[in-house]
Amino acid sequence: MKKNQISFFCLLALACIAQACSSSSEPAPSPFSKIKGKWTETKTKTVVEVTKGLPPLLSVLLGGSTFTVDTIRPIRVLNFLTEKDVEVTLRQGTQDQVVKTTWKFVDNNQSIEFANLGTGTTVGGVATGIGAGTTVTKIANPNYTTSLTLTTAQTIQNQDFQVPNFGNITIDAKLGSTIDLKKE
Repeated sequence: MKKNQISFFCLLALACIAQACSSSSEPAPSPFSKIKGKWTETKTKTVVEVTKGLPPLLSVLLGGSTFTVDTIRPIRVLNFLTEKDVEVTLRQGTQDQVVKTTWKFVDNNQSIEFANLGTGTTVGGVATGIGAGTTVTKIANPNYTTSLTLTTAQTIQNQDFQVPNFGNITIDAKLGSTIDLKKE
């Protein structure tokens, strides 16, 4: 009988220890808990590679078929509201344009897929949107804490631009952007 009691108390002690160990460890934070809230753009670098159009004219106007646009002023605020809703504020001068859309993590939480944000692309201000239709944006630092870097690539086709003294030109181009954001 004593042997059974000792075995019972040993099993009870092991169960208590296991319960204590499992309840004291906190679960890992969810990817959404890391990204939830407002993120303000601190800098955007956009590389434009013109792939088709009027290369001689573009070479004169742009100094070549590839150029970089750096945006230092904050023009975007991404507010991740829920695990599927995001509000994007585009600041252009004194006016704000707010777009509400959906998002989700993809690629094992290494990328974010945005839906229908629109581009509003212009040669002088390429970084006015994240992308048309469904856009997958790579997270360059998926273990972020207070900063977030998103990289995106998109192709524009038959984009018309009004160029002073030259009229309309139509180009195809590849755009690549790196957006640095800081947690508010």
